[in-house]
Amino acid sequence: MPATPQRALRMARQLQVGSVAINDHLWPFFSPFAPWGGVKASGVGFLGGEWGLLSMTTPKAVSFERLNLKREFYWYPVSAWLYPFLRELIEVLYGQGLLPRLRSLGGMLNLMLSLRRKAGK
Repeated sequence: MPATPQRALRMARQLQVGSVAINDHLWPFFSPFAPWGGVKASGVGFLGGEWGLLSMTTPKAVSFERLNLKREFYWYPVSAWLYPFLRELIEVLYGQGLLPRLRSLGGMLNLMLSLRRKAGK
């Protein structure tokens, strides 16, 4: 053991390894919460703890058709109303402050009303 625990911690922080056991080799191995593994060319990842579980997973996104449309609304050729509608929608969802969001919501409603009037002619 180094002369002081503080020196041992300093040395441990400088090592580029997966785990360091200072006079205690059982706790890191038997604790299910402690990550245990190698870095760089040593080892094949981590065991134990959240890191061990994450190393055994592969992210995957699965999507399926929900609306059963004849064609997607964003496929070309797009309607003239789509671009301004999506701009307003983005502002409603992600805008800064309540007033700009409400203005954009009003813009969306105006676009929808104008489309409905055109369809009624």
